[in-house]
Amino acid sequence: MKELEEWMKKIELEGRKRKKEERKRNIIIKGVKAREKGIEGLRKEIEEIVGATAKLEGIRSIGKKD
Repeated sequence: MKELEEWMKKIELEGRKRKKEERKRNIIIKGVKAREKGIEGLRKEIEEIVGATAKLEGIRSIGKKD
């Protein structure tokens, strides 16, 4: 009986961890200021910091536009 309880608890914890990881993978970053690096460079930099796949929305450009 004790083994069954431990096994159920382990499955529950793994399920919670999996859900948390899924939420981490789909991060949307809004209102990011982009400079000369461009959108792709900025996205890669954010992915390194956050450790998840970042989707950028609402990017504002700073600097002179030709």
